[in-house]
Amino acid sequence: MDSARILPYVVPPAYVEGQPVSASGMIRHLGHDAYVMLVHDLDGICRNVMEGELSGTADDLFKQAVENLERRVRAGEIKLSVNRGPRGLPIVIAGGHWAAASCILLPKLFELCSKHVGPELLVAVPSRSSMLVFGAVDEGYIREMQAMIENAERGEPKRVTDSLFRITAVGVEPYGPTLPPPSVA
Repeated sequence: MDSARILPYVVPPAYVEGQPVSASGMIRHLGHDAYVMLVHDLDGICRNVMEGELSGTADDLFKQAVENLERRVRAGEIKLSVNRGPRGLPIVIAGGHWAAASCILLPKLFELCSKHVGPELLVAVPSRSSMLVFGAVDEGYIREMQAMIENAERGEPKRVTDSLFRITAVGVEPYGPTLPPPSVA
């Protein structure tokens, strides 16, 4: 397999059941009920990267996968756009690709989004094909965003999580309580 075709893939707990999860392994806990695994992109179909299948450590492969993700964003395969959310406030949305939720791992996500949204950023990865970044304006606005996201994702078959994350200049961390798993219906 070609390491240029591996990508990080943000997934719900059901995708990692029975597999080893560790901070330095092939499957890592992102926070709340979300995980990141490495997959091969087989032209729109993906398959897990198995231990020992590619040369290099898991850390090296994760680094390569994030670089591949960055290339996909730069090439326009995964679209990042600034839109308007509740109250007319700016939000950044990643979409147009099955791995769009993985944009939560982009090293310069905070730098990019804070220019448009502000310095206090929250991020949602409700399904594999979407990521939304919005300002932590106040609790009312956060609830409005969650309602907007729930409405937009209704019926999406590849749900990830309804929980939120905070993004800062140093990375991603869970924000607030872990919410119940999203329903597909």
